Amino acid sequence: MLIFPYCPSSPAAPPSASEVKMLTAQCREALRDVGGIPIFFDLSSGDRMISQTESACLSALGSGGQALRPLFHWMETRIPRLYAGQPIGIIHGYLNVSNLITEGGDLRYILGWQRPMLAPLALEQALALRLAGYESEDGDWGKFATVCHILWHAWAYTHVLPIEGVRQTALKLADGFASPLAE
Repeated sequence: MLIFPYCPSSPAAPPSASEVKMLTAQCREALRDVGGIPIFFDLSSGDRMISQTESACLSALGSGGQALRPLFHWMETRIPRLYAGQPIGIIHGYLNVSNLITEGGDLRYILGWQRPMLAPLALEQALALRLAGYESEDGDWGKFATVCHILWHAWAYTHVLPIEGVRQTALKLADGFASPLAE
């Protein structure tokens, strides 16, 4: 097993929120001119994002009755604001410190390109913070990251992992939008 240095903190310690932000900024810069790679999800517009998520959820989770309505309502009311004025580009989608290799403190390699997305560039940081266990400063970006994880679980349940636990994870994440705190 090889352990690579990936951030200024000890390899045994998880990165801080500021380190996660620094690493995602370095990745954003590294990916600025990348093009021509296959895209797993095309979330290049709010309409595409909403359409793909609703379709995947309805396919995997069924009509869900009341369960999916709060999620769909949140997307329809909040996603347009999040896309407004945001640059769109390729993002890794599940960036974490185990996917980064540095040399001399400089980012050299970004590993694990199983599901890159064409999406607002700011989404990369929200996803990375969520995966590292931190909240986004803007709660709507944090919720957007959760929507991406719902999309992934719903897609995975339908296409590659028809395991009830995958479906239940998507439903549990979607249930978070039913809370009054979701607004």
